[in-house]
Amino acid sequence: MKRSERIRVKQELREATQSVLGEIIVELRNKADLSQEDLAYESGVNRSFMSKIETGQTAVSLLTLMRLGKTLGVKTSDIIIALEKKMEEQKQIISDEE
Repeated sequence: MKRSERIRVKQELREATQSVLGEIIVELRNKADLSQEDLAYESGVNRSFMSKIETGQTAVSLLTLMRLGKTLGVKTSDIIIALEKKMEEQKQIISDEE
C-alpha cells in the first residue's frame, strides 16, 4: 500500500471512530435523560466542544472520555467496548458490500 493510501485509510478510520463515538455518547446521554448542555456542564466540558464530540468533528482525550462516562454513569471501558463493537459491525457491513 502506498504512503498516500495509508494516510487516507488512517484518516477515514479516525473520522469513522470519532463519528461512532459521538453516536454512542448521544445514546448514553439520552438514556441518562440529560441535555447536551447538562452533560457538558456536569462533565466540565465546553458546550460547543460537547457538540463537536457528538457530531464526530473532534477527537476526545481519555480524560474527557472518563469524565463523560462518570457523568453518564458508565465505565469508560464500557464506552470503549461499545465503540469497538460498532466499529466491527461497520467493518462487517463494508466487507459485505465489497
